[in-house]
Amino acid sequence: MRKLWLSLILAALFGPLQALAQSHLGYDYRNLKKGTVFVYERSSGEEFELRFVGKRQNLYVFEAHSINGNNKIYDRTIYRNVKGQTVRMERSDGATIKYEPHNCFLVVGQCDHVVFDRNGNPGKYRANGKLTNRGYTQTTEYLNGSKFEPFMKVRMKFDKDGREVTRQIQQGGKKSQIDLKKVIIPN
Repeated sequence: MRKLWLSLILAALFGPLQALAQSHLGYDYRNLKKGTVFVYERSSGEEFELRFVGKRQNLYVFEAHSINGNNKIYDRTIYRNVKGQTVRMERSDGATIKYEPHNCFLVVGQCDHVVFDRNGNPGKYRANGKLTNRGYTQTTEYLNGSKFEPFMKVRMKFDKDGREVTRQIQQGGKKSQIDLKKVIIPN
């Protein structure tokens, strides 16, 4: 919580100064217990889960599964840094998507990144994130190269612990939402 307040104060004081505004908010993964499950629901009614499976090479590894009744279907493995920013995804179809330095998730200010698509082709993007009275918004702009990035505008809301509880996504005229339903923490 202290980290969130510090980010809010920094953004209020230095928001216009982009060189100083690249701060980060959100959930701190360092105390995340192996086996913790985050269950989400999409606006379409579909559910999925992210399960923390452990750390590998200083990255936090999550497996994503679609939930269909009592069945869970593997979708992808996501590798994130301690700030929750994705650096790599390995999909069930064998494709690997890489982000350098990361996907700019929850960065306040301007953040440039490169997305390497399934064939290793680079695409350059610029994300601009800002804190609002209702959470965080981020607009991602395609600059050049391979065009992979799946959305252009995101709005997020957080709980008191800094966990994302709602994500609204807008890609062109298409809108969707993802809501956190529950968190299951192992004993």
